[in-house]
Amino acid sequence: MDIQLEKIKIIQKIAEVEEEWVLKGIKRLLGLSDSVEEDDFVKKYEASLKPMTKQELIERALEAEEDFKAGRYLQL
Repeated sequence: MDIQLEKIKIIQKIAEVEEEWVLKGIKRLLGLSDSVEEDDFVKKYEASLKPMTKQELIERALEAEEDFKAGRYLQL
């Protein structure tokens, strides 16, 4: 498919976006973030993240299974 046509399709979709957070995410992906403060916040937040251990994953899965069996879930 023609690259220009692909760009136009993407631009049309972006024009339909109503949520500000989506647009901010696109700007960040394109390196167009206009807020240094926001970039610093994201970096600090990401620095505080840590992967969960295998045991933590298993415990969360078991808790989720118990919640499901007890009917504590939302059906969409």
